[in-house]
Amino acid sequence: MKLSENKKSKISYVQVLRRQGYRQLFFGSAVSTIGNQIQYIALIAYVYHITGKALDLGLLMIISALPNLIFGPVMGVLADRYNRRSIMIISDISRFFIVLMFPLTQTLWQIYLLVFLMGIARAAYSPSEFAYIPNLVTRDELVVANSLEMTMINVTMIVGPALGGLIIGRFNTTVAFIINAITFLFSAVMIMMIREEVSKRKVETNKTNILQDLKFGLRFMWSDKIIRFLIVVFSILILLTSGINPLVIVYNHEILGKGDAEFGYLISMIGFGGIVGGFIYGLIGRRYSKIQIIFYNLVIDGVILALLGFNSSYLLAMVIFFLLGLLGTIFEVAIMTLLQEYIPDELRGRIIGIFSLVFDPFRMVSMGIYGFLTDLFGVGILFIASGIFEMGTGAIVRLFPAYKKMRRIEEEGVVKIK
Repeated sequence: MKLSENKKSKISYVQVLRRQGYRQLFFGSAVSTIGNQIQYIALIAYVYHITGKALDLGLLMIISALPNLIFGPVMGVLADRYNRRSIMIISDISRFFIVLMFPLTQTLWQIYLLVFLMGIARAAYSPSEFAYIPNLVTRDELVVANSLEMTMINVTMIVGPALGGLIIGRFNTTVAFIINAITFLFSAVMIMMIREEVSKRKVETNKTNILQDLKFGLRFMWSDKIIRFLIVVFSILILLTSGINPLVIVYNHEILGKGDAEFGYLISMIGFGGIVGGFIYGLIGRRYSKIQIIFYNLVIDGVILALLGFNSSYLLAMVIFFLLGLLGTIFEVAIMTLLQEYIPDELRGRIIGIFSLVFDPFRMVSMGIYGFLTDLFGVGILFIASGIFEMGTGAIVRLFPAYKKMRRIEEEGVVKIK
């Protein structure tokens, strides 16, 4: 599983953070992500106090997710055509003004409109950030940089909601919205101050139109055996397993017999596990094959998820959720780094944008199917089935030629794509 000796040299977190460009992006993103978590709590409280209906909260979540599905591929093309740093700055400044408008809203449709606009700005920011990180660090530093990103996200998932609750309880939702707006302004300023880029790219905007660029990205994805392999495998995996996520609260209440507070503690264990997973993978991840880590991870994660279906102990459930968070973060860092290394710089934005178009519908269908099957078979059986599907996927894919090709590319350390 280990790679050749030249891949084993240690790269520290401090070394990556010494990169001025990456450091600016990292701290700007960290602050704005905390602000996002604060706003998440504030927005739910705000809508609930206005309407008092759970249905309106569900619609809020759907509306916030729609822009990425609708605009994600186009925003990915823009990330390849134009200056990625400028796109992120415009996105942050746009969100600064949008968030400041939330306290002025008086009707539900106004809130939904602002949430939708926030989603468009986020859909522009995400592929640009993903595509820009490899321009700020060296190829050897990517694993550590992505580990830092995922560790930061897990920390903010714990800190942000707690701060949101504290701010709303001590002051009100208006103060929470203003604080979040300031975090976006801070992020924009930090990105403006980026002076150092490890690799620069020539931005060409006049060769083709956006639709042609999008079609080219789709053709590349399907013609490249490795990208096609990853799309098919993860589409099947998402369809068969992602619907399990909303059922955790059902598991907590029906199998463990616990209340809402204990449910919150369970979810927080995923965040703590993610922090540890990101830290560990940042230290040792470069020594090992990412494609092997991804699919070994699926097997181990599947075993643990299946065990959850047999478990009725709350204490053991907390340990299992910690391990799921740890493995989940390692998986995400590995796949993120693999794609950043493999996809050419001039295609990176649109490919990631198209991924959301492909994967999100499978995720929604999976949630609908699992919601229906839970009433028929119970949440425990579905945890077991989902774990078995995940184990099977991780084991079977090792037999495919594309998997073996990816292993050879990693060993050679050179990616050549026509």
